[in-house]
Amino acid sequence: MPTLESPYKTQDMLEALRLLRVPRTFLTKTFFSKAYTSMQAAVKIDIAKGSRTIGAVVRRGEGAVQVDRQVFETSTYEPPEIPVMRTITDSDLIDRLPGQTPYDDGDRASELQAQDLFDLNAIIERTIEAYAAQALYLGTITLKDKENNTVGDVLDFQRNAENMPAALAGAALWSASTGKPATQFDLATETIDKNGDIMGDVCIMGRDAFSAFFSNPDVKEQLRALRYPEEDRLVRESKSLGAVYRGYYCGYEIYTYNGWYKDLAGNLQTLVPVNKVLWGSRAAYTRVLYGALMIEDSTGNG
Repeated sequence: MPTLESPYKTQDMLEALRLLRVPRTFLTKTFFSKAYTSMQAAVKIDIAKGSRTIGAVVRRGEGAVQVDRQVFETSTYEPPEIPVMRTITDSDLIDRLPGQTPYDDGDRASELQAQDLFDLNAIIERTIEAYAAQALYLGTITLKDKENNTVGDVLDFQRNAENMPAALAGAALWSASTGKPATQFDLATETIDKNGDIMGDVCIMGRDAFSAFFSNPDVKEQLRALRYPEEDRLVRESKSLGAVYRGYYCGYEIYTYNGWYKDLAGNLQTLVPVNKVLWGSRAAYTRVLYGALMIEDSTGNG
């Protein structure tokens, strides 16, 4: 039996409270800020590695020393698709939307479409961020389907073993009074320069790693936490992407990042391991590559 309400009782419909899960994209925007879209099913990439050879000295008149031409390798990759969609049904258009009154017709189709585009785009951005975290922290990317099965090949970036330093222990721990974070920072700078020919400038720490780092007596004396105009900009930009700028130390901008996502099993996962430290460079040659996606309608037309 329907509930009868007094026709003389006034009511007001407040604006709907929407808890939007905006995807955090600090890793993507920091290390994979450039994108390329291909309209083909597969992409090829030529990898040309230079050398650090120096020139040999010869006596006058003996001619020049022959230098080998630089060779390159070609790799091809045909990626799987991430086709997400949401159907708008007749009942979706009949039912009122959050914040609408029972007597408000409105343009539900347009509002639903706008909300669906936001939600689906958020899923894609969150997926890219999760794969960026795999590439940065594991050196590989494993693509999974909705049953959590691996799809295609595991993308292995063949990271040099030097780029995966061993975990600290004992007196070397940053939380210990004898720990020397500057030593690891200098080693990271040397490793990035040696293997990448670029200079490191960004350091991202998990929650526990930063706690140990910040409690170290040497760090407290050297960490530059004063705010300058440039650092104010870093604070604002990092917060808009879900990270926190912590200061400047040994040539690196220090950030903490607590991005979260739900894996395909529905479990909440953190993008950055709580006890890990990542040193990197914005100068690295990286790209997010997008491919064409053909979607057929109900008639089979693309």
